[in-house]
Amino acid sequence: MAMALLDAGASGRGGLGLLRRIRSIDRGLPCVLLAGRVDGRYLRQALALRAFSVLITPVDERILRELIAAAFRKYHLSELEL
Repeated sequence: MAMALLDAGASGRGGLGLLRRIRSIDRGLPCVLLAGRVDGRYLRQALALRAFSVLITPVDERILRELIAAAFRKYHLSELEL
């Protein structure tokens, strides 16, 4: 069971390229992008690439833990039920 937590840096643009690369290899891997800034265009692109979520840094640890748990439930528990 895996998940990608991508630090997109201050501009956030590097994260989309990495997410595209991940999607070319694994379309189902849950991915969360962390970015310093996010605009509407970036968010639309990230969601089109099926990012589980996009968070603006700094991120509260409690929120990050809850998000990781939600991604795990959504993607991995459904696999166990098959």
